[in-house]
Amino acid sequence: MPLNWRILAGSDFNCSAGREGGQVVQKATCFGQELRRRRLAAGLTLTALSNRVHYSKAQLSKVERDLKSPSRDFARLCDSVLGADGELMALIPVRPKHTKALHASDGEDVWLMALSGDGQSWFQPLESV
Repeated sequence: MPLNWRILAGSDFNCSAGREGGQVVQKATCFGQELRRRRLAAGLTLTALSNRVHYSKAQLSKVERDLKSPSRDFARLCDSVLGADGELMALIPVRPKHTKALHASDGEDVWLMALSGDGQSWFQPLESV
């Protein structure tokens, strides 16, 4: 049975293989695995890469082990240093800059949690615009 590889976008980063439609499918190429593969292929140690991207060796290690999610800036720097031609950036989910407003339907109330600078929080109803 042939392996069928694909990359998933978004926050569904599952690095394990599974079965789908009778075929073994690699669920995702995790950023950390790809970063490590490219770093080693470039002959760089964690220390050498950390010096080039100006992130700590500990940070790089956590990202490679998928213990910490990479930021877009981190991915961009690693992409540039490792000559990945945008392939590392493609593994980072794109977050929308703007979100759509919530609207109550069928007479339901929509509530928002408000947070103040001093740590207090409360709920308040979302008023229709």
